[in-house]
Amino acid sequence: MDVKFPRYAHVGLAFLVLAATGCTRETAKEETYTVDFYRSHSEVREAKLRACSGNPGELGNTPNCVNAARAGELEGIGSLRDLPPLNLSSETATRKSASKD
Repeated sequence: MDVKFPRYAHVGLAFLVLAATGCTRETAKEETYTVDFYRSHSEVREAKLRACSGNPGELGNTPNCVNAARAGELEGIGSLRDLPPLNLSSETATRKSASKD
């Protein structure tokens, strides 16, 4: 059984392969920096945090956004769990002291 292709079938096939290849979305892979790097390079950290907050749908969960955010937490006030107690009096104690005056 001898199968014959039209004369320019190989050109059409090549065009389809190239067209399909052009449709794939390949982005340049950026270097991943550590939390320690972002902690010691505040300008780079702030630039990355601006980029991440400007496009959270695409960038929000990327390693650099996560690492920059963590470094920002550690270099800023940190986690609320790490703060010392504020020693605020309760509402009842405030009412009692207000009624004495």
